[in-house]
Order: sequence, then C-alpha cells, then structure tokens
Amino acid sequence: MNRTFSIIAPHFPKFKTDDWFAWFHVKLVTLLPSFSAVMLKNATSDINCTNYHVVVSGMAKAFPSISSQGQEEITDVMVGYLKKSVSVINTPVCRQGIQSDAQWLEKNLGPFSTRAKYSDLKVFNISGVAVVENLSPKQKAELILDPDSNALENENIVREVFTSLTESPDTEQLSQFFQAYSDINKQRNITIVENPAVRDIILNLTLTALAPEFEDFGPEDYKLWFQVYLVTVMASLHPGSLAVIPSNISCASYAAILTGLEQSLKILPLLLSRGVRSSRESLKETFAHCSFRDSFKCKETLVDEDLVCAAVDGSQLQQTVSMGISSEALCNFTITAHACSSATHLTADNLATLMKCSLESQTTYPVEVWTLLFQKASSALDQALESFATMAPNNSNPSLSHALEALGQVRIASFSQAQLQSVSFVSSWFMTNIRPFLASSSPNFLFCLSSKNFSCDTYRTVIKAFSSQAPFMDRERQQTVLTYFIKPFLSRNDSSGKGRSSSSIW
Repeated sequence: MNRTFSIIAPHFPKFKTDDWFAWFHVKLVTLLPSFSAVMLKNATSDINCTNYHVVVSGMAKAFPSISSQGQEEITDVMVGYLKKSVSVINTPVCRQGIQSDAQWLEKNLGPFSTRAKYSDLKVFNISGVAVVENLSPKQKAELILDPDSNALENENIVREVFTSLTESPDTEQLSQFFQAYSDINKQRNITIVENPAVRDIILNLTLTALAPEFEDFGPEDYKLWFQVYLVTVMASLHPGSLAVIPSNISCASYAAILTGLEQSLKILPLLLSRGVRSSRESLKETFAHCSFRDSFKCKETLVDEDLVCAAVDGSQLQQTVSMGISSEALCNFTITAHACSSATHLTADNLATLMKCSLESQTTYPVEVWTLLFQKASSALDQALESFATMAPNNSNPSLSHALEALGQVRIASFSQAQLQSVSFVSSWFMTNIRPFLASSSPNFLFCLSSKNFSCDTYRTVIKAFSSQAPFMDRERQQTVLTYFIKPFLSRNDSSGKGRSSSSIW
C-alpha cells in the first residue's frame, strides 16, 4: 500500500469524481484495509464534499477488515475533515440525497460513525434520538447520560434505547452499553437514576433480556452485573425482580448478588431502600442453604444519618416540640422522624411511649432507624426500657426484632467484662430491660450475643430470661435461639462445664 500510495498521492489535487471512484471503489479495493489514517488525511486535505463522500463509501467497504485501532484513527480523520468543513458540509450541494440525520451519518462517516465520540456527533447537530439504531452501545450510553439530551428524565428515549439494545441480534451490545454506562457514571460520581419510571425501565428491560443468559452465568458474571453495571438502578429492585434468577445457582453466585444488594443499602437513602431490603430477605429465603452458613457471623449495621434522614422533613415535629409535645402527639410522628430530630424531647417516658406506639401499630423500621434513635436518646434509654417493660405484652412481634438488634449494638456491645460477669446487672437487663424484645430475637442478635464472655452464672441468667419468653415464641424461633445462641456459646473453647445445666434449662 505504501508504494502504491506514494505513486498516486501527487495526483490527488487533479482528481475528478470519476478518478476518486475508480481508485477507492475499484483499483484499491483489496488494499484499503491497510489504508492508514495518515494516508486518508493526505487524500482528503483539499477535497470537496462530493468527492469526500465517494472516499467514505469506498472506505466503508473495507471497514470490517480494518483493525479496531485503525477504525478509530480513520474516524478521527473523517471527523476532523467534517469539523474543518462545517460551514459547507450542510449546504444544499453537500446534502444531495440526504433527508435525515441517519442518512447524513451514512454519507459522511459510513460505518465509522459508530467509532466517533457522541460529543463529536453533537457538533454536527445530529439528534441522538433520531439515529438510535445507528449508534454504537458506547454512543447510546453517552446519549443516555448526556445532560443536554435530558434522557434520564424521558421515558420514551430510554425505552427506545434499551429496546434497541435488548432486541439486537448482537447479544454483546447490552454488556458493551453497560460497560460504557458504568464507566461514565463512575467518572461523574452518579450513584442513582433519580427518575423512578426511567429507573424501572432500565432495570426491568435489562433483567428480562438477561434472563436466558443467567443459566450460564458464573459468580464473576453476577458480580459484574449486580455490583457494577446495575448499581444506579438498584433502587427499583423488588422481590419479584429476582424471579429471573435460576434456583440452581451456586452459593458463590448467590453471595455475589447479595453483596450487590448490601452495597446498594450503603448508598441509598432510606426511603429508596425498601425494595432492596425486601429483595435481600427474599433472596436469603430462596437460597436458605447458602444463607445459613453466612448467618453465623456477627454483623454490625452501620448508620449513616444522611441516608436515613435524606427525605425527612423535621419542621413539623420541631414546631410541635417547641409548643410542648404530648404523649398523644408523640405517636403522630414516625420513629424515623424522631430519630432524625435533635431528640432533645425524648425523655425516658416519651421514649417508652414511642416504643409502645410502634408495637401497637406493628410498623417495622430498619435497624438503622432504631440505632440512630437509641444513640440520640442514650441518656434516657435505660430508664425508658424499664418503663416499657411494664407496659409491653408478652408476645413475639416483628416490629421489635430490629429494635432489639439496635439495642444489641447501642448497649449490649459496650457491656464491660465486669458487667457481663455480674448476675445482678445481667438479670436487670435480660429479665427486665429487654425482656419484652427477647421473643423477637433475630439470628444476628443471638449470634452476636453468643460471643459475649458471660460467666456460668450470668449465662444461666440469660437462658432463664429466654426461657421465660419461650411460650411466646413459635417453634422456629425457639430453634433459632438454640442454633444461634446456645450452641455457639457452648461450643466455644472457654465454655467447658457450662453446658450441662444450661441446655437442660432451655
């Protein structure tokens, strides 16, 4: 090619349209795959739009045989020519036979248009929406995330883009799109698609398209999709979304999905995390054989007040507090609202009343909310628990489970060695302060409790407290106490001799 080019290049300035056609459509056809960007720049340096179109259509035939790097370099030359000629490229003489943006791309860039930056196409007033079918997956990602297109607020644009991706015979297009999409989001620090309808479209169409492929997915594939690609739309997840996950995936694949859900909970505001939370519990139930082993870990729930309180308007509560809040008025506000307030109004009596109202309403709040509330009302907490114990009924209540787990973090986790060895102290806590909660103990609370260094006597005190609540537990909950507290505690190396009397009590 180099020798041929050196011979014909000096004649380019004299070439007519027929000459360009003869060389780029006949004589050089077999050599065009090795036609370099430097050669193209030389050839098009002083050429009118008509002859440029002839060159582009000739190069288009060689496109499949040109290396990826070569395609990009040639595209840069073509874009450079068009930018240099921007004042004339859209005049009538240069738009003959061009009636649409798609035809403009075909005429001026051919298949090389898929290698251009979307930002370059915008320079020529090309509507990304009008040429969706002509865009590469990367360009579609740039279109979706282009602030000027406002696509993330437009359901129709997003649906059209994702329909073109999911219905493409090229199954790699969706992956290529999300690779570019996640890279751009990372650069711009975008963690969530705010528009719920747009978010739903992206998640639902993607999961539906992936469903047939999930059977062949390995742990790394699930990790890529649920921890990287789908991060910005996880807020639209609900238990039904996961119905497309095959029931026979490995525990490693299950763990990859679960990690993705748990990572989302660390960045999503509380109001937007409900679907992910319920999906997480549904996933654990579906893959119980995988989640069982993982449940034998003491997990601390981290509290980010900004996320918990992101959508909370505390002005009405603050106004009510400033006027003197009554017990009745307390319960007109959610536990979340109180947790996100300054909490100066949360006396022991008020806190006990709040817990009673929550119990009666059977409203369930996440561990993070209870933890934040108890942290802010820490000075009144112990007395409040004593008061609550006198008014709470003996039963198992789901609304108390998360509150107990929060108490485990806020109070029990900080018990000193001396306190754990004190029968009177342990008795006051387990037989009184948290007695109403014990029938609602979660596996995590129990397993964390099993790691405490109780003495023989204080351990028996704890068992006595659980035994007093056993009649109010169903058989499954009783088994949970045995599995996650009694057995782990007794199996520890330093617990020899504690088991014979304790297990018989339970």
